Amino acid sequence: MAYHMTESELLAFAILEKAFKSDELWSYVFEIQDRYADDLDQLDIDNPEMADYLQDVIPEFTESYDNTKKKQWLNELRQIIDHAKTFIKD
Repeated sequence: MAYHMTESELLAFAILEKAFKSDELWSYVFEIQDRYADDLDQLDIDNPEMADYLQDVIPEFTESYDNTKKKQWLNELRQIIDHAKTFIKD
């Protein structure tokens, strides 16, 4: 499905998608926390429903990261991303 996304939506997904390419995921998890806390104010304006969802799940999700369960964590992250996409409006 093709989505027309705002810059803030694209940024939100780019931050999360980068986790799948990170060589040091344990470290990148902290960057996700910081960027969601600092860089996504515009998402609150552009798509408040998606912002609320991500703000509800990302902090606890990133805090629960366990390097011994990396694949499971990434699978759950994919589910979060897929669910967040349901908040995008064409």
